[in-house]
Amino acid sequence: GGSIVTEPRLLNILLTTCFVIWLQARPEKHMERVVEQGDLRPMLDHDDAMADLRSILTEREPFYAKAHLTIDTSDLSIEESLAAALRAVPGDIRQGG
Repeated sequence: GGSIVTEPRLLNILLTTCFVIWLQARPEKHMERVVEQGDLRPMLDHDDAMADLRSILTEREPFYAKAHLTIDTSDLSIEESLAAALRAVPGDIRQGG
């Protein structure tokens, strides 16, 4: 989950053992995607859901920004996001090296 970055030890493990990609999106897009997946928990009985989401993303941004690569997926489909990630990943990693 997105909160893994708030645990320094876990974030360090990720950054030193993996090629980390931050799939960034505008808060409104995050919420739209969650709801499209059928998950209404963020909105149920919570008038300030969007404000809370913005706050969470703002708090985590310094951690997410440590990723090796950032791709703004706000206006991309899943297929376009995947293609962007594959194009950006260094060749030696794609080749398993």
